[in-house]
Amino acid sequence: MRRLDCSIRPVDDAAKPAPVGHNGGPPLDVSWNAWVWRRAHAEAWRPPGREIVLLRLRRAARLGLGYRDYTAVILDRGVHLSGLIVVMPDERLASEQRVLCKLESLSDCHIAVCASSSSDMFSERVRKLGGYLAAMPDDETLPKVIKDLVVRSQFAPSALFLVGTVQRHRQIAERAGLGLFVDARRYFELTV
Repeated sequence: MRRLDCSIRPVDDAAKPAPVGHNGGPPLDVSWNAWVWRRAHAEAWRPPGREIVLLRLRRAARLGLGYRDYTAVILDRGVHLSGLIVVMPDERLASEQRVLCKLESLSDCHIAVCASSSSDMFSERVRKLGGYLAAMPDDETLPKVIKDLVVRSQFAPSALFLVGTVQRHRQIAERAGLGLFVDARRYFELTV
């Protein structure tokens, strides 16, 4: 016959019930570091003057980006974006026209397009834009394409951003020191 243990044990902090008036939410972080972080974050994202906002909006629109993405790069890297690298695998070829429309709407930026195969019309229009067309690189040669664009544009890698489709492209962009990675579906407004 088993005997039940009915002794009273002390309750640890995690198992204690919430005190009266507590809403059961996560504990509030009231430490000094959290307060300093919240204050610095609010200060960094404090709206700048009207002229600066308008300038950033124009520069972001020039690259086909939103204000928040563009401003995040300025705050994080301290550079203004000046060029982009588009990685376009085979399944995106059906969207060549949409990609071309977006690229033609950009101004005053350096463009490199990496495509596994593209139509002659697509290649010609990218070259007319002053773009650099490269064969679809694998994971080992994409950094070389990035380096080629850096040399051609004479900008720091952090002044360029990569438009890609998979997590692997994001990792390559981070290793290369690029300023931003943008998902191609969002950038070109593609449906999957």
